[in-house]
Amino acid sequence: MKIFRRNKGLLVLSIVLNVLFSAVAVGAAFVLENILNAVTEQNWVLFGAMIRVVLLYTLAVALICALEGVCTKKQLALTVDHIRSDKYYGILSRDTEQYQGVNTADYLSALTNDVKTIEENMLLPLMQTIR
Repeated sequence: MKIFRRNKGLLVLSIVLNVLFSAVAVGAAFVLENILNAVTEQNWVLFGAMIRVVLLYTLAVALICALEGVCTKKQLALTVDHIRSDKYYGILSRDTEQYQGVNTADYLSALTNDVKTIEENMLLPLMQTIR
């Protein structure tokens, strides 16, 4: 959880946008219900109004989805960057004897493959769970 503390604002914004997206998706069911009721009752005034609401809903969903996607991707990118920076400075802080005792490939693996594994197996599922 320490890695998320650096970007609390972005994380909170991503969570809020996810919740807002879910609320809008639930609201769409009510709009569809009204459209079906208007058609079955042949209430064309209500049907026209609901079509306008659908257009507004489509715009709202697209905007919320785009903002949420940008925030989530930015959050993940910053988090991965912080993890890499922490690993990098951890490697640089070693004394010469410790540094030479480890193969260079292990350092490269820690900075690339290991961080990618953390991103794919921990960070992405966590963000999807929030969604």
